[in-house]
Amino acid sequence: MNEKLKAFYSITILCFVFTSCTVRDPCDNVNIKIALVSFSDSSLDRIIIRQFDTTQFHSLLDSVIISNKYPYEKFGDTALITYSFDKKQGYTTSPTGLSSGYDYEVYIPREDTVIKLAGIEEKYKMRTAGYSNLDDSHCNNYIISYKVNEKKYTGNFEALTIYLHK
Repeated sequence: MNEKLKAFYSITILCFVFTSCTVRDPCDNVNIKIALVSFSDSSLDRIIIRQFDTTQFHSLLDSVIISNKYPYEKFGDTALITYSFDKKQGYTTSPTGLSSGYDYEVYIPREDTVIKLAGIEEKYKMRTAGYSNLDDSHCNNYIISYKVNEKKYTGNFEALTIYLHK
């Protein structure tokens, strides 16, 4: 076999190996944050967030009490909560914020206020990863709709903060 033919076969095999070693990799879930607007500091001394399976708020999965001892960020009259239940959801874990696939209640005892977040629909995207695609840039899914107290909001939200007003 002549050298040119060996080189051709080697390059062909190498190209085949590099192109076949790619995978479809899921993008990261959206991290949903909650912003409480116009609530006094004293009313926010305790906030209870309940996580439900998507069953009309019948199957409680978890709950957390956020207090002034558990830090949340405050910007003027807005308190930003980035707590995560850190459950395996969809393809990846949401390290900060809430995840789609669940419903939530935000209860503020001092105000005797319950706010329900439900119907969070996430559009899942994929990226190509592997030897033939060395792009390690970050990709995110996006939220296409959600409900706050039965009022539906739609759009393409990659970084979603749900503002809950007093």
